[in-house]
Amino acid sequence: MNSSSAQRLARVLITTVSVAYSLIGLIYFASGPRNGFVASAAVIGVIVTHYLNMRAGLRGERPPRFPLTLVLQAAATYVPDYLLPSGWSAVSAPMLAGALLVFLPLRWSGPLVGAMTLWTGGSIFLWSANPVIALFYGLSVATTGTMIYAMVRFVRVTVDLEHARAELAEAAVLKERLRISRDLHDGLGRSLTAIALKGDLAGRLMDRDPAAARGEVGELVQVAREAAQDVRQVARGYRELSLASEVDRAVALLESSGVGCQAHLADAALSRQSEAALAWGVREAVTNVLRHSRATTCTISTSLKEGRLRLEVVNDGAPDAYDPGGGLTGLAERAAQAGGTGAAAAAGTGGVRPGGRDPRRRDRHRRVPPDDGGARVIRVLLAEDMHMIRAALTALLRLEPDIEVAAEVTRGDEIVPAALKTRPDVAIVDIDLPVIDGITAAAELRERLPSCRVLVLTAMGQPGQVRRALAAGIEAFLVKDAPGDRLADAIRRTAAGLRVLDAELVASAMEYGESPLTQRESTVLREAARGASAEEIAARLHLSAGTVRNYLTGAITKTGARNKIDAIRIAEDAGWLL
Repeated sequence: MNSSSAQRLARVLITTVSVAYSLIGLIYFASGPRNGFVASAAVIGVIVTHYLNMRAGLRGERPPRFPLTLVLQAAATYVPDYLLPSGWSAVSAPMLAGALLVFLPLRWSGPLVGAMTLWTGGSIFLWSANPVIALFYGLSVATTGTMIYAMVRFVRVTVDLEHARAELAEAAVLKERLRISRDLHDGLGRSLTAIALKGDLAGRLMDRDPAAARGEVGELVQVAREAAQDVRQVARGYRELSLASEVDRAVALLESSGVGCQAHLADAALSRQSEAALAWGVREAVTNVLRHSRATTCTISTSLKEGRLRLEVVNDGAPDAYDPGGGLTGLAERAAQAGGTGAAAAAGTGGVRPGGRDPRRRDRHRRVPPDDGGARVIRVLLAEDMHMIRAALTALLRLEPDIEVAAEVTRGDEIVPAALKTRPDVAIVDIDLPVIDGITAAAELRERLPSCRVLVLTAMGQPGQVRRALAAGIEAFLVKDAPGDRLADAIRRTAAGLRVLDAELVASAMEYGESPLTQRESTVLREAARGASAEEIAARLHLSAGTVRNYLTGAITKTGARNKIDAIRIAEDAGWLL
């Protein structure tokens, strides 16, 4: 039953009961015209005030003149007792009892209805001396009042359930949108950045080194194919997945990429939801192996223990620390929906050390030495966690005669130690770095090594990131896929102490105001965006679940959102959850 049907049913029942009780009062005409007219006036007063009260109650509101309408209904119920014989209030008290239960707290309305029940029963007994009649009229006050209250509550609960269903449907859509957004950012976004950088590099190498240019074009095509695969995965990835078929695909993909792979799957019956979650786990893990590690071997295995199936994807090229990112956040959400958990951890050492390079790549693009013999060479530290983008940026910079890549790092916490060791003139820092984000690391670098200027690169350019970078004193900000000559010019301007601000990024930052959220509200909302429940957030932040819910309510109110998922969407679009 929907809310409209419930309201119609409640109105019919309440109106029928009210009219039936009120018409009983018309028998006073039998005792004379005066009593009949007084009773008629009382009937009109009771029906009008009761109608106003119940109409508002069914809408979940209070009457416009509340509590005046409730007082007038009480007056129309009990004042005629002093003008009419035989206890008029026994006829109209049940309706007043219902109104009291609807509008007053139970600690007040309960005792009042109890007193009305005793009053009505006692007055009828004094008039009739019949305990059965007295008991009937007395109990009718409580039972009829309770029935009216139950009908109003029934309508309100129906309306609330209807709103809840609509909010859940909207929340599901928004949550899926956030998940798709994270998948696109982690997969397609980085692939497109790599395509732009490699395309620029190939164009600049076309005349200088045609063989190297062809190699870059070949890699660009491969990245483009991977990007197309990402799009297909996002488009069909929310349909049913098979664990076995996903593992077969993963093995073929890894081996074709030069990574030896073995798969060992336990024989276990799985629900559709569990199998889909595990298949997504394989897909996400293999994607990270190919993009973020230098693995030579990989093992995919499942094991059954105590009725729970465990999936493990292990490779020999993971870095020391690992940032979960949006893809693994979405994976954890899917695992939680299937009643499980998902996590990633480094099991060995790896990554690129300051001044080092990926050992599997050939150094095809050595820096061209300056031809004037006396030009100042700008020493650069490059911080980028995705080796494909880092290699493309390094190759582009080595084409510049006055720029030297002095060090490369993959994590935010490696920036300051590497800078103190190599003393670069400019640090090129990606925002989305593991362990410590790029802006935090850049601010620390400015304090520890003021002579090193910072150029921040970003793939997304969220307004909050730009504002945060400017607040940290960073005066050079550029999109990651900017052309190579523009990047080189930005490095030269940064080294010269000039400001380098991308006009589009600054304009997007001005579109949104400062975050209205407190630091704690931002933290709680960020944890909620990762799929954590109120209880899980409370445990992580050492708060009570009620306090966490209060912070979430505050965030919803300040962002003007309809619900938690909508607040996350608004805050992420504005860049407030950094």
